[in-house]
Amino acid sequence: MISCRFFWAGSGYDTGRKDLPMKKRLIATLLTAVMVLSLAGCGKEEVPAAPDAGTPETVEEQAGETQDANGSSGDSKAVLDMLRGAGAGEIETDADTASADDGEYLLSKNPNARIFYTVDSAGNVTGTYDRDEIIAAVGDRGSDYVRLYDKQSDWYSDDLIAYDGRFLYFKSYQKYGNDTDYSYVVYAVDTIDYEPYLLWKSEPGDGSYIDVAEYYKGALHVSVNCSRNAEGHLSDRFENCYTFDEAGQKFVETGSGLEDLFAAAIARDYNVQGRIAYYADGRQCYSHALDEVGWILAMNEGEYGRLTADGQFTPIKPLWSDGYPYVVTYDDDYIYFTCWDTDSSCNILYCYDVGRERARALTIPAEEVTVLGYLDGKLYYSIRTMEEYGYPVNTVYSYSGGSNRSEQLYAADSVPGAQFTPGIEGFRIIGGRIYYITFDTDRLEWVSADAHTPDEAYKSTGCVVEEVNAFKYGTVESSSEESACPYCGTTLFRYYSENFVLDDEYSANASVINDFLRQRRDEFFGGMENSDYAPADDSDCEYHLEYPTQNCITDDMMVGDVEMLAGGKLMTVSMNGYWYGGGAHGYPNREQYLFDLKTGERITIGDLYKGTEEEYKRIVAEATKEDFLSYTYDNSPYFSNDSNEVYNQAYGEASFDSPNIEYDGEGVTIIYPPYDMGSYAAGYIEVRIPYDRLNINL
Repeated sequence: MISCRFFWAGSGYDTGRKDLPMKKRLIATLLTAVMVLSLAGCGKEEVPAAPDAGTPETVEEQAGETQDANGSSGDSKAVLDMLRGAGAGEIETDADTASADDGEYLLSKNPNARIFYTVDSAGNVTGTYDRDEIIAAVGDRGSDYVRLYDKQSDWYSDDLIAYDGRFLYFKSYQKYGNDTDYSYVVYAVDTIDYEPYLLWKSEPGDGSYIDVAEYYKGALHVSVNCSRNAEGHLSDRFENCYTFDEAGQKFVETGSGLEDLFAAAIARDYNVQGRIAYYADGRQCYSHALDEVGWILAMNEGEYGRLTADGQFTPIKPLWSDGYPYVVTYDDDYIYFTCWDTDSSCNILYCYDVGRERARALTIPAEEVTVLGYLDGKLYYSIRTMEEYGYPVNTVYSYSGGSNRSEQLYAADSVPGAQFTPGIEGFRIIGGRIYYITFDTDRLEWVSADAHTPDEAYKSTGCVVEEVNAFKYGTVESSSEESACPYCGTTLFRYYSENFVLDDEYSANASVINDFLRQRRDEFFGGMENSDYAPADDSDCEYHLEYPTQNCITDDMMVGDVEMLAGGKLMTVSMNGYWYGGGAHGYPNREQYLFDLKTGERITIGDLYKGTEEEYKRIVAEATKEDFLSYTYDNSPYFSNDSNEVYNQAYGEASFDSPNIEYDGEGVTIIYPPYDMGSYAAGYIEVRIPYDRLNINL
């Protein structure tokens, strides 16, 4: 295990906590996982030269132009490193977060996670919520629109967007009732009697969609945008508020009072954009943004302006004279945006001074930046570095526009086998504290630390995200390798591999299993030597240097889940990988091995199924045909439109030796990789077959 390296001195802690009553264990709201606003990765690891004087004139204090302490122009990376370590200057102490009637804050690894936690602004954990309990309690009520769990995809489907202490609010994109086309839907579930209430739905195919949904000042605010019309112009936009009427036992819809603002935006054909706040995907509703900033940012094809609630428009000088800025957030003084740098194939993060109408760079080319959140005059972001391929380090900073200083808060190393983004996954700021997910012993869990104090030790919240079974039953080995062009130094090949190592206490023949897994790893990566990637001469170096990402072959394989079956008699080890060899995208890889813990031998479906292989092929083909028929024409992941064709293909591919099968406690899953039965975008097509259909008794 590679431990996380934090600037906060962490220590071990007790993560156990008693279950809360059922009422307080109902699900909370959507908080997106980690890396939402994660920006595209770099093609090269080395840092290029600083920007030259030809940078667009709107840029002030570019990294290469910043003056050092002696008044001379300093190296861009050195200057930024100095600024990031110089301290954040004044701490703006706006009322910590929202008022009490803004509901509770939620800790969730991703929008559809089964388990959620709620915390108050003081950081106290107020509840544990289980989506399965909500599903059971709601039952068949609201069946026209409640889609808390999708059986077909085996996925917790509806996104939880808010929790006010009583009602849970969800949104989804679905076929409402018997509709033949899709609609956006917002609904609430009462945690007292689990009665669902439909709040809003779009008309099928009308082009409207949910822009922002936030619980604010005692009401759920739902901002809706409409796609541009046939002439390419904006057609409609509004924000409604929903409150519960106790007397009538129903939700009441009211306007937000922003009709003039939206009318002015439509008249000018300008898009309006909200602000990210305490986490990167949590944009505020427009009412909230107006209360805090006093205006809404409006934009259209490089033109920008400030829109107030009464519809008054004040132009802003363009943020950037080249490229397409992506605005991440803003306040009354500064607009933060990213812009793609073609030379380094990275986004650069900028701060635009609204009063002076000039921008300054916060990062330099070749730094991989992720915007994490904004609160109380500070922008939180991370820089990802990787001295050795496969072992990234995320360093988190806070930036104050007023002092023009970034302060380094902490750095977190990768943990091979844990499959999470260290230091930034789940990142949010609540009540002046940073929350994020970290790894401890054999689990992922939420921790927190003071947002303004770099040297404060992070603290456990007691909220477990999930157990990491690979560390429960053993350890994870890892290795990586790179090969560069001997003429220009461009990396042409690199791989990263992980390997599960079973602890002896779980099998007397653990060494047999471990030898098999190591051999499988060596076979997977041992097909070519580094010399196979070395060019014969320097004729391709110009192309290498111009397109380093497209010229670098990457091959990664990571440990997924490890699961005990049949009362600890059997064990599965799942592996997930990705290969890239140029072009628009790479190709995923997915394997699972089933072992007999008594003998250490690998088991195949042929060892479990007692019938003939011919009978097995028919069962798989019939199950695949049934899965095909469960889809409608417009949402089918299959290439074919003919069920018999699907049956014949599945029959031909099924065999006792097929690697495309996975096991769990309930049955097997036949997997069809991309381009096999369906498109790349469709991903893996999964067909579930319960053990009783195969007459298998584990």
